[in-house]
Amino acid sequence: MSREQTAIIAYHEAGHAVMAMANGFRVTRVACVANADSQGHTEYEVPNPPTMESHRGGALVAAAGLAADRLHAEKLGVAHKEGSEGYFGDQDNASVHLHELGHDGQFPLYVAVARHFLGLGHVWKFVELLAELLMETEEINGRDFLHDLSQQVPRVEPTVFQVIEMAIAQSEGRIG
Repeated sequence: MSREQTAIIAYHEAGHAVMAMANGFRVTRVACVANADSQGHTEYEVPNPPTMESHRGGALVAAAGLAADRLHAEKLGVAHKEGSEGYFGDQDNASVHLHELGHDGQFPLYVAVARHFLGLGHVWKFVELLAELLMETEEINGRDFLHDLSQQVPRVEPTVFQVIEMAIAQSEGRIG
C-alpha cells in the first residue's frame, strides 16, 4: 500500500474513532491494515440495547470517515475521491441508525455535521494525532491509551442533534 493510500485510510479511520469518542463510545481498536474485508477498521462499543442517542451518535460515527477524508484532502489541497469503498460501507452502516431515527436518506446531512465538528481546530488535532500514529503503527489497540485519549476529546453537544432535527424538518417542509 502506498504512503498516500495509507494516509487516506488512517485519516478515515481516525475520523471514525474521534467521533466515536466524542459521542462517549468506548473505542477499543483502530487499524489501517488491509484485509479481505476492508482497508481499515474502527471498533467501538455502543449501549445494548441501542438508544435513540446511540443511534444519533452511530450515524455521526459512520459519517465521520467521509468527513475526515474530505477535510484531509482539503488541507492537502487535493481533490477528494468520492467513490471509495469505505464511503459505501459507511453509508450502509449509517443506514441502520438513520432508519431507526426516521432519517432515511439523510446521510449527507450527517456527513456535513461530522465535517463541521471534526474540522474544529481543537477536535481536528485528535484526528491528526491518531492518523499519524496509524500511519506508523498500522493499528492502535491499547485500551488504556484509547481510553485516556477519549477523556480529552471534546464531546458532541446535544445542540448538534437539535440542529440536525431542525435541518431535516426544514427540508421536509415542516418548518419555514
